[in-house]
Amino acid sequence: PVTVIDPLALVDLRARLQSARQELEAARATAAGSAAEEARTAALFRDDRNASERALQAAQAQARGDAARVLAAQAALDAARAAATASWGATIADWLDARQSGELDRLFSGQGVLLRAAIRGEDRIKGKPGPLLLSQPGSDRTSTAALVSAAPQADPQLSGATYFYRADASVGLRPGMRAVA
Repeated sequence: PVTVIDPLALVDLRARLQSARQELEAARATAAGSAAEEARTAALFRDDRNASERALQAAQAQARGDAARVLAAQAALDAARAAATASWGATIADWLDARQSGELDRLFSGQGVLLRAAIRGEDRIKGKPGPLLLSQPGSDRTSTAALVSAAPQADPQLSGATYFYRADASVGLRPGMRAVA
């Protein structure tokens, strides 16, 4: 059995990853600015006290706070990446984490579909499953699906090792549909 996956979960996870990346970039820029301000204030303080000790302490506190926000933003990005990998495997997580992904663009535009398929051991070639020839119940149209990766989680409704495949949507495959391989 093969199930066409709704890409909405991928859209949400990609948005989380992209947002976390932007937050990290913003935090890094802010931290760089406050570190430079701390250095300027320290130089003025050492130069005959052209800056007050209070201004120096404020600049140091700001720089430390901004550096901590960089660490927090990095942790948020790492957590989003880990969630993507745990749910979708390394290959799809890489698609989600890339600034541009043709594979995701095809899924999100409806030109392609992502499939979850359970493959029995005897149907694998040298331990890896091959491409799938798909047909829809009640239709004579067929489509070939290419292996993407092993799925990190089993599907309790499917027996066998679970894999992700990608296929062209032009043969009428839509999210939620089941196909026969």
